[in-house]
Amino acid sequence: METQSIDPLWSKSLKPGIEKLLSGFYNEPNFEELYRAAYTVVLFKHGQALYEKTRELIREHLDKKVRRRLFGLSSTEFLVTLKQAWDSYEKSMDMIRCILMYMDRHYAPAQNLESVYDLGLSLFRESIVFWTTREYFNNALLEMMAREQRGENIDRQVMEGISLMLTRLNINEGDICDEDLQTRCLTTIDFEHTKSLWSTTLKPGMEKILTGSRVYAFDMLYQDAYLMVLHKHGQTLYENTQKLIHDYLVEKVRPKLAESSSATFLFTLKQTWNDYRTSMLYIGNMLRHMDQRYVPEKNLESVYDLGLRLFRENIILFSTTREYLNNAFREMMTREQHGEIIDRTAINDISLMLTKLNINKADFYDEDLQTWCSQ
Repeated sequence: METQSIDPLWSKSLKPGIEKLLSGFYNEPNFEELYRAAYTVVLFKHGQALYEKTRELIREHLDKKVRRRLFGLSSTEFLVTLKQAWDSYEKSMDMIRCILMYMDRHYAPAQNLESVYDLGLSLFRESIVFWTTREYFNNALLEMMAREQRGENIDRQVMEGISLMLTRLNINEGDICDEDLQTRCLTTIDFEHTKSLWSTTLKPGMEKILTGSRVYAFDMLYQDAYLMVLHKHGQTLYENTQKLIHDYLVEKVRPKLAESSSATFLFTLKQTWNDYRTSMLYIGNMLRHMDQRYVPEKNLESVYDLGLRLFRENIILFSTTREYLNNAFREMMTREQHGEIIDRTAINDISLMLTKLNINKADFYDEDLQTWCSQ
């Protein structure tokens, strides 16, 4: 790829696609096309150009469009509009991160740069939150409190949303709100209600994800998990997630594999692994705030790594699975030795799965299969 050939990919595909996402048109861009374009740019050593162009495009959107929406509003309108702008922006950045995932994994770490999502948070802090003054925030909150004291009904979710936004942006509320306002901002959430979010939304949501059902309320699930961690229920969330995944593997996946015939076992195992890994990526994204805040503090595995370990221990290293897998491979080996042409794709797929799960193949396959599987 020529140096200048990044421009058509950027100007004709990536730039308009990212602009649509930033403007809230979430269903319009072709995600596969955008991901492929970004992948091609990074693959051909233009990660720096892509990163810088993305940063400037986001900054321009914040400076010219989001600021303009906030300018000249009354105090109450300011808080409501800021919350709306933040909610939309956070969703947009989550989608942009998915498009630029290859750059996040292969370019940004090597250059010691922020991930695309974290870059988006930094830009919102600089261009929007710190652009508005401490006095403006305080005046807006004071006006809402005064209206409430006069007996008017106010939307307390706005105050809650601003508090969550500041926490998400790693901004100390003391840097924005006067001390007497901080308590008012933080006490709008019922702590016991927050703890109950596991049983009311998160557990059924994760169960749907694990079983392959489509989940329509991802934003709500992310926010509920965020609230649990914010209000010191990280341990409950982590332990419940671990138990839920463990029970799913033991009660659902094991019986499914046990019902497979030797002819279909390898395909079933491969499909189960692919579906499970996709589910864990989804759950890991949903619990991203716990991964970033609670997990490092307690020196725990990330949610995704936890999922891999549970699959390794409860499915692959389970004695019945090991026996079935070796028998299926031995049957294939025998057929090949008798002159049949077999599709070795399944062998390669299982080998990749074992590598991903950090399982030594020599410790897993029966001795007579090790050489054959390695061919």
